[in-house]
Amino acid sequence: MNAAPQKAYRFKARLVGGSFIELPVEQLRCIANANGVDSIEQETKHFSYSTTLHGPLRLYKGKGYGRIFWCSVMCCASMFLLLQVNILVAYFMSHPTATSVSFVPAEVLALPAVTVCNYNPITKKYVRYLNESSSGAGYFTNDLLRYLTMAYSEVEDLYLHANNDTIERGRQAYEYFQSIFTEYSFNIENFFARAGFSCHEMLKVCSMGGTNLDCCAMSRRVLTDLGSCFVFSHDGMKLNQTQPGIFNGMQLIVDAGVNDAIAVNYAEEGNTLPIFSNNLEDGFRLYVRSENELAYSYTEGLSVSPSYRAYIALNLETFHFLTPDNWGNCTHNWPAKSPQRAFRLPYTAQNCASLCQQILRYLVADRTNNINGPECADNICPTSCVTHEYKASITYGYGFSESAMDWLTNMNETWTQSRINRRREYMFYKRQKERDREQRLTTVINIAAVRLLDFI
Repeated sequence: MNAAPQKAYRFKARLVGGSFIELPVEQLRCIANANGVDSIEQETKHFSYSTTLHGPLRLYKGKGYGRIFWCSVMCCASMFLLLQVNILVAYFMSHPTATSVSFVPAEVLALPAVTVCNYNPITKKYVRYLNESSSGAGYFTNDLLRYLTMAYSEVEDLYLHANNDTIERGRQAYEYFQSIFTEYSFNIENFFARAGFSCHEMLKVCSMGGTNLDCCAMSRRVLTDLGSCFVFSHDGMKLNQTQPGIFNGMQLIVDAGVNDAIAVNYAEEGNTLPIFSNNLEDGFRLYVRSENELAYSYTEGLSVSPSYRAYIALNLETFHFLTPDNWGNCTHNWPAKSPQRAFRLPYTAQNCASLCQQILRYLVADRTNNINGPECADNICPTSCVTHEYKASITYGYGFSESAMDWLTNMNETWTQSRINRRREYMFYKRQKERDREQRLTTVINIAAVRLLDFI
């Protein structure tokens, strides 16, 4: 009768006994009996043994001179670590950037704005027209012609070669002719817009990839330091090249018109040096540039004489710069301190600097040539955020072959060998790729700081 209650009691005892947890009584007694100093020592010992840094372990276990040695090593290493951290922080605060260069294949590359200028901006027939006009007959003198031609001469040339008396006589003749001439509003700009060769007089053949085009219908007249020039491949009339190579680019055959060109010197007596527009050679000047750049301020000018062939290979480079928000200093718009403009012009650093120096020369420097205007480039005209640069390499060939002469004569029977004074130009992309240079933010890992930390 007592067996059943006894079994139930044992079952409950097992059930309660299984829920007990063994506790490390000895360790708890040690912790209870340990004072504060012993606890700090135990934790320090545990950290020294478990850390991956070598210095604290050696310093903790060291005795005598060993501890002094490792203490000095840790102090020196810590000083160098702080120095490296200071260098890294200073470098970060300097806003470091890096440039990445990539070659981007392109199915179509648009030709740059090609500006063609004749070295002789004034024709004999136009001077004859002015002297035979009803209102200005006989009053367009050599002094006036010389004065107009010197309007775009470099300041240095005027100071070295021009005669003050000749310039004064020219100014008087200009003012008088301006007062009596009634055919149109006579001024320097309007004179050069009409005095040069027309596009069809200059451009005889124009083709793109072997297809003949009426490039004059797609051209635009601009005024430069060489007089009236013509721009091809601009705005909405871009000429595109789809394949690389010489036969896939732009071909121009232009006539220099040397028989109708007029030569002008700085002075009648004592100095017969010709004015810059025709003092080097007959022929043409080409400006290969971005359409946003002013032609007369662009430095990539190419020159070719009559009867020569010019092969111009192009490479396009595009630069992307960072804005001030991303540690850069470029801008998309005209800055507030930039020079005032009488006409709309896209912002580029080169356009801004050119206009800035002109205004500085006129307002501040009293029209002298002893200025360089560093404040224009440094403070007023920052770099544009997207800049296109065309690198041109040119090679020459002289004369035309017999088959080429037959081809030209078949196009126009008046183009004979005796009066040929033309040049042929081939302009093409060397490769169907664009070199892209992009400025980026950069972060640098200082290896010296990492090694010092590992040494400690």
